Amino acid sequence: MLRQILRGKGFFDEFDFNQDGYIDRHDFSRDVESLFVAIERGYDDLIRNYYGLFFTSAQFLEHFSLRSNAEVLRKLDLPIYIFHGTHDTFLPWTGVLEIHETFNELGKTNLTVDIFPEHNNWLNFSVDVFRGIVSEGRQSVIDAIAQF
Repeated sequence: MLRQILRGKGFFDEFDFNQDGYIDRHDFSRDVESLFVAIERGYDDLIRNYYGLFFTSAQFLEHFSLRSNAEVLRKLDLPIYIFHGTHDTFLPWTGVLEIHETFNELGKTNLTVDIFPEHNNWLNFSVDVFRGIVSEGRQSVIDAIAQF
């Protein structure tokens, strides 16, 4: 229902390029090569106006230079929690399984992974606000914080 409300106001259609009802990586895969060329050449106006992205080429390049989470996390010895929804449209949840497997191979026990079916990348925060509930995913985050 929320999706229809947003669609009716035109907020959603603008980004749902393939009109499948979801904003996900498939909506931006149509021209990924030219996006990377625009980033490399510093075409910030093209990035903003054509792709609707409000990051500059310098911000993208800085992000690309960072080490991956998988690389950084395995060097830490403090408790690490990963909460991930299976409907996250930005990062596939299977990547979390790879990080977990790496930790197991290294014999590290400081990682806790929770994967929530039918939860998005915000663990259904915006949807649950309209329903007046706390999703299982968000409750899990609250419970983890309360441990400390």
